[in-house]
Amino acid sequence: MQSKSIFAAFLAGLSTVAILANNSSQSENDAGLGPPTSYTALRTVNVEPVGHINNGVLAIDRFTFEFEDGDLYLAQSIKDHSPIAVYLGQGRIHAVPPDGVELQQLRKLIDADRLNEPFDRAVFWLTGTLSEQLRTLADASPVPDAKKAADLLEERRENLFEDQLANPDSRVFADLWHNSLGAKLPVPDQPYFYADIDGQEHDWFSIEIEPNEREEIRVARFEDRHDTTNVWMSFHALDDFTATDTPAQFPRNPDNEGPVNPSSTTQDDYEWQAVDYGLPTRVLTPDHERWKPILSISRTDVDIAIKNNGESVASTASVVVPFEPLAVLRLRISPFAQVTDVRWRAQPTENSDDVREVALFPPSADSDPVADVPVSLSGDPLHFVQETHKRRMQDDLYEPWLTVFFPRIVKSDERFILEIAYKGKLVRRLRGGRGYVLKDTINWIPRHPDTRKKKFRLTFRIPENLDIASGGRRVEDDIKNGTRVTRWIVTTPVRSTM
Repeated sequence: MQSKSIFAAFLAGLSTVAILANNSSQSENDAGLGPPTSYTALRTVNVEPVGHINNGVLAIDRFTFEFEDGDLYLAQSIKDHSPIAVYLGQGRIHAVPPDGVELQQLRKLIDADRLNEPFDRAVFWLTGTLSEQLRTLADASPVPDAKKAADLLEERRENLFEDQLANPDSRVFADLWHNSLGAKLPVPDQPYFYADIDGQEHDWFSIEIEPNEREEIRVARFEDRHDTTNVWMSFHALDDFTATDTPAQFPRNPDNEGPVNPSSTTQDDYEWQAVDYGLPTRVLTPDHERWKPILSISRTDVDIAIKNNGESVASTASVVVPFEPLAVLRLRISPFAQVTDVRWRAQPTENSDDVREVALFPPSADSDPVADVPVSLSGDPLHFVQETHKRRMQDDLYEPWLTVFFPRIVKSDERFILEIAYKGKLVRRLRGGRGYVLKDTINWIPRHPDTRKKKFRLTFRIPENLDIASGGRRVEDDIKNGTRVTRWIVTTPVRSTM
């Protein structure tokens, strides 16, 4: 019987076809360490009343929050820090777009030239000194019981995750973890900030400042009716530019000064352009880019088995070289993949970048290993966080970020191998039943955003009547007990997923 091929794009330069196999390499009771207890404490922490804010102002990057009349609540301290705040009362958020591109986005999505939104509720996830800055805005006036604030926090956690698979808790906890290790890392110049705001004109929307991204700032709103997220603005942080003061107004006021290029055809209903506001027409290029990669991943080994129903089980091993001391790693992963275990071990050989001759996984201790099961992880277990969105009538979805916690500070240039085991329905059947395709062609292998290219050693375990089409070179193709085991190597680093 002729083999059928199944195709799935893996990324530019590497395409892969996958996929069907048998049993999981781990039972349900064989899960890894899972979340640290202090992360669980953060998820269940109580919020406590702090005081009343009357005409308080918090400026962060290009945003100005005016807390006109309301009550402030802060989460109980975790690792000597209050990472969550809830505000109930009247407020307003101001921001002007940095350039003509973001000006057009605002006009298209909210029909406004600037962000000027009144709000009456907001939840904040904060690192650095931001929670203390908020605390100083409140006086000692008694405020109502914290139950309403606690209920709002729980409601917004659920909605953010169900709608967008967003989990700010895992991100803020990543910045707190090093305090558990007895040795503190340098404080980042820019804190992480996530604001979930109940706008009076546009309902709930979010502002995120993520210093680990090249373009750090995003303002967005989830549209439930279309099940999509509209990005109102996305731009670089002020720290990337010479001028670092929060701009309260446009550089130019055309209402007073008129258009930059007036003409006889200018009408009363003329729409001000970016130049009229004193803004550049194109995206601003940073004066000095503060972002830099924190690590390198030179190669990844993947061992994946896939069943006829789309269920997949995979193990990966990657060579990681930190460029700075690390306590935590955050990796992108498909929302269809559930991580079951994470481990690490010292690099065993200087030749570990040789994908032709050296496998990152040690050989099986079993003289006759099962063909349809991926190799097991062999390192020391690590704590990790990946939340689950349980859905009644559909398959569960998972947090698209995997947060990994090390038991000590990993030194700069300390090479190690990171191992990850995961499972899920990663493929779907093509129309007509003539093969399968990956649901997620980018993150079906966990990846770190800082690493764009790497080498690969890929092992696919599929039913014998199927075949694989992949970038790279096939080096082995064997059939054992009804399972096709095919191996590929990619010796030239390509744009990839990890």
